[in-house]
Amino acid sequence: MTSEPDKDPQTKTTERLNEAVKRYPALVPYLPALQFVFFEFYQQGGRVIFLDHKKSSIIQPEPLMGKRVVNLHIGVLNRTDYLTVIWAAFHEWGHLKQAPQTEEIRLNPKFTYEREKDAWAIGEKKLKEFENLKPLLPQFAAYREMCLKDYFDKII
Repeated sequence: MTSEPDKDPQTKTTERLNEAVKRYPALVPYLPALQFVFFEFYQQGGRVIFLDHKKSSIIQPEPLMGKRVVNLHIGVLNRTDYLTVIWAAFHEWGHLKQAPQTEEIRLNPKFTYEREKDAWAIGEKKLKEFENLKPLLPQFAAYREMCLKDYFDKII
């Protein structure tokens, strides 16, 4: 089962935000942004999970009673810049807003790179709605470019 049926999405979101603050107290000013992303995943039936043994973040779709449910896994291994938690969450939210990935995309590095770029663009557009994050957009862009480089290098 994907989520706890006895808790509503807002309660689950609040619990996960509390966990985020325990891990990264400096995230407090940015909780509205994380709240938005976390709630979006819980609203559609998924979960938000911090993974202490992974560096990168991913979404994990899983079928549940005939509908597409997507979980957000945030890798926190050796994550020293707390802002990257926000950047990764918005990127994965961008994937949530895309159509499901096809086998053709997954197997083609160029298509995968384009899908990744698109998810970053979707996340950035939403991120710009949070006034206190706008001054940090250069840091977002640097993180995005670092992440995209891995995908771009597979094309060449």
